[in-house]
Amino acid sequence: KIHLNAAGELLFCGEAVPIAHLRELTQTRIANKAQRSDWPERGNKTVAMLMNDRGTRFADYIQVYDALKGAYHDLWDAEAQAYGRRYDELNQDQQRAIRKIYPMVIAEAEPTDHGE
Repeated sequence: KIHLNAAGELLFCGEAVPIAHLRELTQTRIANKAQRSDWPERGNKTVAMLMNDRGTRFADYIQVYDALKGAYHDLWDAEAQAYGRRYDELNQDQQRAIRKIYPMVIAEAEPTDHGE
């Protein structure tokens, strides 16, 4: 769960973190290379749940959303190295195979009135 409040503060899985760290934290959680049992299974079972307050600044929301998308693209690029290329240089079948490992699933909850 990722919660962005009206003050621009970010909670990642219940812990306050700077927005600048969100991309890396998201990658780590999605990849789950440490195979932590308290995290979802690697990749294809992970849903990034984004929640925000009604008073959240649009610029903050976009920054968080871009970080989430960037995390997936970084993971896709890392997987693409098996083909010796970047993700955007792969053919459609190769890209599809990588997206099966790490499907981009970003769910958004209805904005709340907390923090207003």
